[in-house]
Amino acid sequence: MSEEPEPIPIRLPCPSCGELHIDKGKFATKPHHTHACQSCGMVWRPAVVHTVGVQFLPGYKDPPVIHILKHGYALCGFSNLVPALWPKGHKWVGWGLHHEHDIEKNATCPPCIEENTGSESSL
Repeated sequence: MSEEPEPIPIRLPCPSCGELHIDKGKFATKPHHTHACQSCGMVWRPAVVHTVGVQFLPGYKDPPVIHILKHGYALCGFSNLVPALWPKGHKWVGWGLHHEHDIEKNATCPPCIEENTGSESSL
């Protein structure tokens, strides 16, 4: 008897509603063909091989964009919304006298970093 091959990690948007299907628990590693959307109930087979629904493909997760906040808004002008309403993948560090080390160490948004550098030199 041959061993089951490892399931192929794949991003599985539901063909009916578009919600991303992510296998969890035992289904995160168990070989299977059939997937069921946890949002609308659609059941489908995306391939003839075993697959597993993942949020990120192995090796392709983008790091978060970390903005610098001053007076509640990103220095780069990313959004006029408060950070709690930002899309996933966007985070922030605070601007001020006690946070310079956090900014230098953690900020990843190039326009925010450039704007912060310019505002520090104009003080």
